[in-house]
Amino acid sequence: MSLAVGFPSFSIKYLGGVVMLKRAVQLTSLICVMMLSLLIFQYTSLVQQRLPLGTTNQFDLNLAETTIAKDQLVSDLNRLTDQYNAIVVKTSVDPENYDNKKDILYFGTAIPAFHGLLIEHNAIKWFESALTGELLSTADIGTRSLSGTYAFNAGKDFQEALKHWAQQHQIRILFVQEPSLLTIVYAYLFQNGIGNALLASLLLLVTTIITWIFQHAKARSIRLLGGVKAGKIHVEDTTTILSFIFVGFLLGLFISLCYVGVVKDIRQIPFVLNPLLLCLMLFLIVVGIITALLSLTASPKAAHIAKRQIPLKRFFVMGKLSQVLVMILSLIVIPTIITSLLITNQLSKEYALWDKMHNIVRLSMFDLDSLEQESTLPEVEAFFSKMQEANNLSLSLVINKAIFLESHQMGGYDHIIITDRAWIDLLEIGVETEGKGGKLIAKNDKDLPDELASFLEGQIPLWTKHNDVYPAQGLTFYEYKGMKFLALPPNVGLAGETVQAENPLVILIDGHLTDIVKTKGFLISLASSGNIVFFDEDHLQAALANSVMKSSITSINGIADVALETAQRFKQQYVYYIVAGLLIFVTMLLTAVLNGRLWAGTNGKRIFTLHTFGYPYTSIIGPVLKRQLFIIILTTIVGSVIGYFIHYVQLSVLLPSALIVGCFYLIGSTISFKNSAKQAFYRTSHRYN
Repeated sequence: MSLAVGFPSFSIKYLGGVVMLKRAVQLTSLICVMMLSLLIFQYTSLVQQRLPLGTTNQFDLNLAETTIAKDQLVSDLNRLTDQYNAIVVKTSVDPENYDNKKDILYFGTAIPAFHGLLIEHNAIKWFESALTGELLSTADIGTRSLSGTYAFNAGKDFQEALKHWAQQHQIRILFVQEPSLLTIVYAYLFQNGIGNALLASLLLLVTTIITWIFQHAKARSIRLLGGVKAGKIHVEDTTTILSFIFVGFLLGLFISLCYVGVVKDIRQIPFVLNPLLLCLMLFLIVVGIITALLSLTASPKAAHIAKRQIPLKRFFVMGKLSQVLVMILSLIVIPTIITSLLITNQLSKEYALWDKMHNIVRLSMFDLDSLEQESTLPEVEAFFSKMQEANNLSLSLVINKAIFLESHQMGGYDHIIITDRAWIDLLEIGVETEGKGGKLIAKNDKDLPDELASFLEGQIPLWTKHNDVYPAQGLTFYEYKGMKFLALPPNVGLAGETVQAENPLVILIDGHLTDIVKTKGFLISLASSGNIVFFDEDHLQAALANSVMKSSITSINGIADVALETAQRFKQQYVYYIVAGLLIFVTMLLTAVLNGRLWAGTNGKRIFTLHTFGYPYTSIIGPVLKRQLFIIILTTIVGSVIGYFIHYVQLSVLLPSALIVGCFYLIGSTISFKNSAKQAFYRTSHRYN
């Protein structure tokens, strides 16, 4: 019997397909290496910013309740750092340039060693090339808040001393538990745009390897028939595939290091080289094991040769397994992508509002009683009056964040906000006219729901100078129509986050604050809690220099640090999630093509017979598409359940994701099976089989 009977001749077309698959394996391995490199770069950048200058742990400070002056707190932290020979630093977004600048404040008299960072003349070259920064001592802290996250490297004695110091001064402190390696890996793969792209590219590579083995199935059978041992076939094919992958490996490593050297700085390469090489070697080992297992699964047998067949059933199982895996991964990744894109888009828009507020500062105060004495109250009131006249003051308070209200007391509104004209103008919200930020529409106090009206009737007279009148003169009620109404809860910039109201009741103080609301019990309290803010720090400092209030001020802080840092982080995510989604859909398409070819290879004679007798291709593929639809529905349900329990995504995101995945795979399968049936008919009619 001729060895060539039942097997394809090695035509130019066949060799062209082999070369194309070789390039496909190299390309997909290159994509994997690039995604893995980006993940390592992101990890390096994060470590630089979380634990810079040789620090190993973190702690959070919340100074919302302390009455100690900021200068004294800084002095204490410097003393503790020197006393225990510790390294204590705090990364801080520059409020003047939140997009591109992040500084490091170091505590103590000694400058920390530049471990893991490129620093020249106190100028920081972050691994994130878009960022610049400076290494600053505490003498340059300015208006930056002391609340937030610190990184440190010190022994237990320092931690105990720091705890004791915090308790003494009513400062809340929390030492951050460092995550385990497993937690880090999970977070980077499943809760990260680049990690999602890496998973998708890895599955794409595995699918490409399956396709390569399928393409060479008959050649493997011929080699077995020619006396080559099965073990040697597996070793040779695994080695061959790994040689293709190694080309992508070397090219990806070269491109990654060139990228670091050219785009960032060649001196940054040592910071990423070791972790990059380690992860890439692990990648090669894992892919090598997967390739060997796939080769063993599709091992050629004498029984297949006797029937002049390749092990199509095993390939069919591999194809279905690949289909199931890619759909499950899709339903883990795509809802995350959609959710992350929605969050990214929302936060980018919301926190972009802070760009208007990057110079805005607030006061931190203590000893309010001395300011509310009859002897000092007129001067305090004059201070607020002058600040408002100079357009250097604004008021914003989310009442339901300062006073607890039951949901039934809210009257259907999501927030109750009291504010002034300066704040409305800052947000570009029109009053009875449409502004860029939305529109305020007057609301008659008599039309307010009873329980809300009752609360306001009891509360507002306590704040206004005409405390026997409701509604007070100078206060007007409005409803808001627009996207988001940004307002301040108590202690914003220290412990509180901003409120983004969608359906608030807005109480507008339309006039001179000191003529309408009380200084004692209202303006002073709001200034202390950060709900009265100032636009020009220099003007504020000059006014405080000769004011009775100066002795009660512990610090002047920017209110935007936390929000601006969040905006900086989320702006970087769009591209990675889009790449992950594209790779997922390419992988789904490739598995659909693979399954179509496997089905056509198994049913070539049947396809030829049916189409010869006049059956259209749509009728021929009908039964297999019904089975495919069943598998798609079942896998979509299982994948959705798995995706839900991994990420707990909202059903409003999960259900559309499942519909997108299911429909896309069904459409891809229909096209693939129909084209594969056509190709099978032409091959059979021309006796290519």
